[in-house]
Amino acid sequence: MVVGAAAAAAATGGTGVSLFEYNRKNFLFDRKLRQETEYQIMDFRIRQAALWREDVKDIIGLTSVKMDTYLIVNAVQLGFCVMAFCEGRLAAGTPTWLIGCHTLCLGGAFMYLLMSVWFSMHASVTAKAYEVRLLTQHVRLPVPTWAQLEGARTYASTFEKVNATQMFRMPFLMGTQEQVLRSSQPIAPATEAGGGAVGGAAAEASPDIGVGSSGGGGRPAALPGGVADAVSIAEGGELAGQPVESADLWGLEAKGDGLYELDGTIRADPRNMRHLRLVHEALQYWQSYDGFARVSMSMGTNQLVTALAYYVIGYVLVSNRAVVACWLAVLLFMVIASALIRLDMSLTGFEYKTAVMLVTSGPMLCAVAAQQWMMQTKSSLEMVNVLTPIVYISQSFWLMFLLYVCKVSEQKGGAMLPTGFRSVMYIDIFGWIRSLKPTARRASIGGPGGPS
Repeated sequence: MVVGAAAAAAATGGTGVSLFEYNRKNFLFDRKLRQETEYQIMDFRIRQAALWREDVKDIIGLTSVKMDTYLIVNAVQLGFCVMAFCEGRLAAGTPTWLIGCHTLCLGGAFMYLLMSVWFSMHASVTAKAYEVRLLTQHVRLPVPTWAQLEGARTYASTFEKVNATQMFRMPFLMGTQEQVLRSSQPIAPATEAGGGAVGGAAAEASPDIGVGSSGGGGRPAALPGGVADAVSIAEGGELAGQPVESADLWGLEAKGDGLYELDGTIRADPRNMRHLRLVHEALQYWQSYDGFARVSMSMGTNQLVTALAYYVIGYVLVSNRAVVACWLAVLLFMVIASALIRLDMSLTGFEYKTAVMLVTSGPMLCAVAAQQWMMQTKSSLEMVNVLTPIVYISQSFWLMFLLYVCKVSEQKGGAMLPTGFRSVMYIDIFGWIRSLKPTARRASIGGPGGPS
């Protein structure tokens, strides 16, 4: 009897030791794989954050590229205006009302182009400043801390903290490791579920980047993992009074579904991505300057073309008396002015016809008046006295009509944008700009997206 009992005890002890060693080897193998997975997750998060930083650079860098282009074009046109003021003066004997039309349009072109230069400079400097602020304070690489690196390591003695049924689980007879874990899982305490467990993502704060905001608020919590016992998992569990799900077979770590960098659900809609929302909020600080820089350049070019038409009237028609050449040149300049309106503005059919009538009526009537002035008869001079005020009035109506067709609207965040200009919609690569009357505007062909 004694010998049999001793043999049974020895066999039981040997079986227990074998089961202990078997499960311990499984534990150490799983922990090694888990450590490699943790390091891989760290690398994936850094790569994803690096892509987000590239997004910020690309979106904001688009403003700098556009402003540099605007500055070059504006500088060339400003130099042409200065040359026209100095060396392109009309000859002596040109009627004063024609000199007035030419000088006013040339002065308007110089004013608009100078405003475009200033707007471009301000938009470029502001965009670069906020790009630096976003990259240095908000969109940072999630480089792991020492605590996260230490938490990714598992000591062999941690096996002593697992449940006894897991230490001595008999394969096949006691079920799978998952079944043993579920039967031995703790119940979450009846307290408010917190986010302090291992791997719980922090609640995302408002992406406010205004003056006085803290740098990088709302960044998700650290990596999941780190060795946590059953109590730690229960503290970060789901609903109170229910079993807590674990990410591994040993109940030592919580799930990492809340990792912001690896959350695939937020990639479906750009509006859910934090770095894009930060950029969208920062856009309000230079978006207006970007839009009005393009508008000012367009209007400056329009006024410059009109001034050239008046110059042709004074030089070709009045000085050289070439009637046909003058009319052909004026018609060419008016076609260019109408084409610029068509390309730059997004107008309805009625608005476009009105704009073309106003922009072409001034030079056309001025050419008729100049031709009548050359006759130097009583009736022709009376005709000149009737037509010249209409030229100035039509030019004034054209500038006032521009205030209407600009369709300046206030965007979310306070930015004022001239949504009537088609090129302004290219500021909004995500289609977040809204206009006052989106149904009345002509769709922008090839645009990045209509107003929302």
